[in-house]
Amino acid sequence: MTQNLRVMWIVMAMALGTLAMPAGAGPGDRVSAGRIMADITFLADDLLEGRAAGTRGYDLAARYVASQMAQIGLTPGFDGGWFQQFPLLQSRVDQESSRLVLDGTALEPGEDFLTGKNFFAEDSQVSAPVVLAGFGVQAPELGHDDYADLDVRGRIVAIFSGAPSTFPNDQRAFHSSRTRKSRIASELGAVGVINIRTRVDQERVAWERMQTGSAFPGMRWLDGDGRPRDAFAGLKGSVYLSDSARAGLFANVPLTEAQALDAAAAGTAPRLDLKIEAQIRTLSALSGARSANVGGLLPGSDPELRDEWMVVTAHLDHKGIGPEIDGDGIYNGAYDNASGVAFILEAARMIAQDEQAPARSVLFLAVGAEEVGLLGSDYFIHHPPVPVDRIVANANMDMAIMTFPVAEIVAFGAEHTTLGPVAAKAAEAAGFRMAPDPMPEEVIFIRSDQFSFVKQGVPAIYMDVGTGSSDPTIDGEAQVREFLTTHYHKPSDDLTRTFHADSMRRFVATNYSLIREIADAPERPRWRKGNFFGETFGPDRVE
Repeated sequence: MTQNLRVMWIVMAMALGTLAMPAGAGPGDRVSAGRIMADITFLADDLLEGRAAGTRGYDLAARYVASQMAQIGLTPGFDGGWFQQFPLLQSRVDQESSRLVLDGTALEPGEDFLTGKNFFAEDSQVSAPVVLAGFGVQAPELGHDDYADLDVRGRIVAIFSGAPSTFPNDQRAFHSSRTRKSRIASELGAVGVINIRTRVDQERVAWERMQTGSAFPGMRWLDGDGRPRDAFAGLKGSVYLSDSARAGLFANVPLTEAQALDAAAAGTAPRLDLKIEAQIRTLSALSGARSANVGGLLPGSDPELRDEWMVVTAHLDHKGIGPEIDGDGIYNGAYDNASGVAFILEAARMIAQDEQAPARSVLFLAVGAEEVGLLGSDYFIHHPPVPVDRIVANANMDMAIMTFPVAEIVAFGAEHTTLGPVAAKAAEAAGFRMAPDPMPEEVIFIRSDQFSFVKQGVPAIYMDVGTGSSDPTIDGEAQVREFLTTHYHKPSDDLTRTFHADSMRRFVATNYSLIREIADAPERPRWRKGNFFGETFGPDRVE
């Protein structure tokens, strides 16, 4: 028996054979760190080859999760069983063969620029004048339009990353979306996009990390007509400029690169004809693939409320196999997000053991293809097993870093809905204090699966841990920063990472209490009056 198979059998035996705690124990006492680690250990094993969407490794992970859901006592979450299959189109760019020419000068692929994915042609070429369009943002609710008085039809638009720093945090996060920016540019007739990184993004994401990321394929899910969702045929090419190549954009205008970056930092990114022409050629390999969400349902116990569903999510996929770093090319995703899946499985075990099922039905959902654009959760909410207006809330778990004794909970989105006080009560009962977003520049609320629900008007919350440590000798913030810099989306996010057992227990206890409170409450969660997300996407659910 190989080592991997031995690990598999040991982990399955641990996960299936652990005895339940007495029903009368408190939530924290009922959580088994051993069971959680058993699930993480299997899901992050090299055997699963990084669980990339559309691969055998992901399918193995999905079957494991379905087997655990069955053992817990959940019922299949979809009419066809445990799995919600969805079709994908995969695009893998040949970065070395793709081309960018600015004002007659050919730039070096990989070093000077990275080419974005194309989902419509394996060989796409475009040549057009370049217009600088600020951040590429249209925010009518704030009176902001970077395209005002700019004609970009038939042009390539150059846009800065992010959104104006003068925007409120919610709007800044929403309008920073690359997909939203591409949609706007396409609708206005642009034929290509050149992405310029602001100084904030230069510091936040190293160019080397972007180079590594460009080696992985992009994906889109296909609608009933076989069209890739959130892909824009009018945009014939897109590129990301490195910091060293930016100056070439400003060679023919009385505006220096430094001046443009200064203006962007002040929230007033410039808008002007750059008086240069760009040629972009994108060479891609396109192929079909499939992935699946895995869902287990705990039917509600209240005759009047059981037809309403709460959905608890964690993404099951990771990056798969990619460029080797220190001799390792398997991107295991132990924290991101084998841990989140293990947490929702443990919460499901606890709730299934309760003497009384929740009033509302609870769907525990391990979603696929999150790493390529929240695709699994987006597909789910567009093809839900029940009408969307019967989904009362989403609680999401994604990469809660617990390498130290955690003292804080961060509930992303808590301020947007009536879920905030529920989250605070659950966290405090487990011995955590509530903390604000420690890294607002990361715009995390729009970067994980809860945002798919938000865009369909469903109140949602993303439970995470903060950087505060209960041990004064340990700098939790430094450990989180070190993980994000050294291990995030790298092969070293594997089973050599530390998982603090008591923090995991209390975190799952927090989420157990949160789920029970939402599922049992007489009233469904509501968006706060005046909240940007609620009034944009869910006006019928505003309190």
